[in-house]
Amino acid sequence: MNKALKREIVERFRRYNMCCFLEHGNDTPHAGRAAFMQSVDDAVNRLPEQQADLIRKRYLHREGDYMTDLKFYEVIGISRPKFTQLRKQAFIALAKRWDI
Repeated sequence: MNKALKREIVERFRRYNMCCFLEHGNDTPHAGRAAFMQSVDDAVNRLPEQQADLIRKRYLHREGDYMTDLKFYEVIGISRPKFTQLRKQAFIALAKRWDI
């Protein structure tokens, strides 16, 4: 997996978090935001359970932007190699689903 692919996927997660923030603070939902958020949710929900859980907790959670990978795998009790393996598999699967 190359760095450009990883950046593109992480950017989608950042956009997802921004959309969530805007949806919660806005009385009128935006159809484009809702569709984008739904597409990310659908793609993540299709991942195997461990991968989906890792993506949700690390990238789609409110505090995800403030948590480094090191903090993440120390806090939830996952080894660094296992974290790296699960993330790589999840990113590759998401890239295929999103045609990146």
